[in-house]
Amino acid sequence: MTLDLRQPQAVDLGKRLVARSDIVVENYTAGVMDKLGLGYAALEQVNPELIMFSSSGYGDSGPCSRYVTWGPNIEALSGLSRLSGFPSRDCTLTQYAHPDAISALHGLVAVLAALDHRRRGGGGQYINLSQYEATLAGIGHVMMEGLALGQEPARSGNRSPEAAPHGCYPCRGEDRWCAITVATEPEWERFCHVLRKREWLDDPRFASLAARLDHVEALDAEIASSTRGRTDYELMGALQEVGIAAGAVQNAEDLARHDEHLAARGFLEQVEHVVKGTVTATGIPLGLTGTPGRSGRAGAAVGQDNDYVFGTLLGMTEEEIERAIEAGAIEPGGDA
Repeated sequence: MTLDLRQPQAVDLGKRLVARSDIVVENYTAGVMDKLGLGYAALEQVNPELIMFSSSGYGDSGPCSRYVTWGPNIEALSGLSRLSGFPSRDCTLTQYAHPDAISALHGLVAVLAALDHRRRGGGGQYINLSQYEATLAGIGHVMMEGLALGQEPARSGNRSPEAAPHGCYPCRGEDRWCAITVATEPEWERFCHVLRKREWLDDPRFASLAARLDHVEALDAEIASSTRGRTDYELMGALQEVGIAAGAVQNAEDLARHDEHLAARGFLEQVEHVVKGTVTATGIPLGLTGTPGRSGRAGAAVGQDNDYVFGTLLGMTEEEIERAIEAGAIEPGGDA
């Protein structure tokens, strides 16, 4: 449903909805909801049992609270960007705005905790989440490591200080890769056999884990030269067959059409889209066996549920809704 919250009548309608709601979730910059007249202090007056969850870049206090942020900004400030990338290159953003997902998961737990608190008679409350703090908490162990050792952890890219080989190696085709980890000496022997490179077993550079870690650049170059002639799925299967951790690096088409595991579990759903008909979408990954749930309709236009929200939930007549539209408080629903 659609409300133009710059209009006083829209704010009043918003409060009427809040009066019969359990939870309000908002993601504006700190202070915007107060400016609109819909801050927690105002909404608590119409619903004392309300749980209000606010998720902003820096929370609603402190010198940065009014800054507008996006995931990449917070990645940089939290130090996450400094940890990302290959050791021989500059630090880099992850490109996937991890603070968004991290904050949403923290927010979900906070809302569930607030609901439980209310169920126990504690009443409603205001949840003020800082996406900056949630992201920093997610890498807190790295921060502690840096403080304890007095030095910043080195960027390791795909490598590990505890295994070699450990990385993504090129395969036949355009942008095809296979991730491989060899953890033990028996695995290393089997790995050499699968790649038909038994001479590596006699190479002093690769004779032990310590030696392979010391010569990891040469090791990776040798492996890449060998894997380029094999397909990712064939190489993955051959390595897994002998107990070596390996996985084809999959793109969207691979996930939708070639991943046997996702297909066997029925994870990808066929969802009815209002505009596009039937579309493929990811399912609900919560693992609830008693109430697994399915995705509902997709592609609904903004304002498509105006009649239900304002007419059925709030009991407004058609004439009242039309007058609110004419006043600019309710924005008419667009085409799907």
